[in-house]
Amino acid sequence: MLHMPQTVLISTLGAEPQVVTLALDALIAMNMIIDRVDVVHTHPNYEPISSALKRLRQVFIIDKVYGAIQYVTYPLMGDNGVLTDVITSQDIEDAFNSLYTLIRQHKQLGNTIHLCIAGGRKTTTVFALSVAYALFDDTDYIWHLVSHPSIIQSKAMHASTGVQLISVPFLNSPVDDDQRHHATTFLNHVLTDVEREIVTLMIREGLTNKEIADRLYK
Repeated sequence: MLHMPQTVLISTLGAEPQVVTLALDALIAMNMIIDRVDVVHTHPNYEPISSALKRLRQVFIIDKVYGAIQYVTYPLMGDNGVLTDVITSQDIEDAFNSLYTLIRQHKQLGNTIHLCIAGGRKTTTVFALSVAYALFDDTDYIWHLVSHPSIIQSKAMHASTGVQLISVPFLNSPVDDDQRHHATTFLNHVLTDVEREIVTLMIREGLTNKEIADRLYK
């Protein structure tokens, strides 16, 4: 079946689930048509993520506040399963690879992405930005959410005033013919067959080192 490109809000989640709904409300107020919301989170059985996901489920699934907008939860994965937190360097590498896979899949489908980086740990913000810089094009957006202190204190899921989405600039330089020629020459004539296979798996499928080793039996 032919896939119709979608516009997707991807939001990292921490202790404050209202970050997701406030960002979505702000985008809708800007006349942005959002087809899907992907909430990126750590292990759903641990607090505060468990409570945050319950509140979001109430809004999207039970109360159906946003009608036909698709709501998807996306746990960050590592070699040992869903990450319980993003603290160590290994956590960050695993989280980066997991989010890279999600965004790469959306871009392969031709989807437009609005990435909200206001939720979760600062480490989560850093790797989310890194992924966006690697994969986004000029149709995509990175957003930071600023809320009035009274809204933060009330933990309200919606607010008529006191919320602002700030666009985060990022560089997305187009590849010219010379750069494309050099890259093709490097891939086809400098790398060995095995090296070229590794690079292909990294770029096209976003596999981790372990996944590449398992795939190639090396």
